[in-house]
Amino acid sequence: DAVGKDGLFAFPTWKQGTMNRGGPADVLARRIVVTEGKSDNYNQNWKVKDGNPYAITNLQCEDLAYDDGSNPYFPDGLCLDTPINLSATVPDSAIATDTGDPALLPDLTFGGSTFAISDTSLILQGKNVLDPSKTKVLTWHSCPAEYDVSGADGLITPVSCEDDTRDDDDSTLADQTWYNPYEVAKGHRGFLDGDMVMVLYAWSPNWKLNSVGNDRYDLYIRRSFDGGESWTTTPDKGKDSEGVAYDGNGTTTCENYRSSVTGDSATVDEPQACYDDYKAGAAERPQRDAAQVHADHDAGPAVRHDRLAVRRQHHLRALRRRTAELRVVVQRFRCRRRGHP
Repeated sequence: DAVGKDGLFAFPTWKQGTMNRGGPADVLARRIVVTEGKSDNYNQNWKVKDGNPYAITNLQCEDLAYDDGSNPYFPDGLCLDTPINLSATVPDSAIATDTGDPALLPDLTFGGSTFAISDTSLILQGKNVLDPSKTKVLTWHSCPAEYDVSGADGLITPVSCEDDTRDDDDSTLADQTWYNPYEVAKGHRGFLDGDMVMVLYAWSPNWKLNSVGNDRYDLYIRRSFDGGESWTTTPDKGKDSEGVAYDGNGTTTCENYRSSVTGDSATVDEPQACYDDYKAGAAERPQRDAAQVHADHDAGPAVRHDRLAVRRQHHLRALRRRTAELRVVVQRFRCRRRGHP
């Protein structure tokens, strides 16, 4: 179906950061929903005659400025809501790579202003930053999530959402891109299947070190089964767009953090923690490290495959095939512009 029962018609995503290309950035998104006229009822039977589904009026937005048509540049209004931040994390520990000493991390203060404020954020300091950052983030967390910590190897103490100081229900989903000036996310892809949204992207906790080969990207996945309203494990209630019932029974995921020793991950022992007791449909941590899934599907405790795995692989193969086809079309177009046959 073009529109799911939760009204989702499209889910535009983009990479956004405050610095130059290749600098710290996050993957952001917004929900485009279609309703019946001016009501709040979702229009699952949307037709072309019902108008432009991508109009600003169909953007899910609680703070819409100029909705009275007073601004000629934004005749239908301007959405001031913070986009959904799919890749944001909170750095928990770090070192200075030149000395090996613990590094100062951004200390955000919430409340009293539209956005969090900080006097220890590199980005918010702006021109006062005289030297390139030598900070290496070692551990991080993101919320909301409902899990128990198990399997921590003793090298780290993972931070749970219960220890998180924020009181925002959306937590890192509502973060601004400048809150964490160290991480970088890129290469986002995904697909929609009714109300199911799957987004994957490459992410690194240390963009500066990664730019010179001293860190790496891992591939992360996030899933929603209610049109992007929440991001969870496979639920045990409801049905997909083809009427197949979800039968999730919980899962366990693991995260590889960073060592204070710089070197190849094959030779350096990296701290790891596993997050289990995820219930079906529970808020997930919230990103799942798909780089731990091997081709033979022997991922140990990292992943318990569910019935949606085959469907995800089908969509990914179709996406790669379509991308290859588009590359051929672009190449032919360039050749013709240059006068080649």
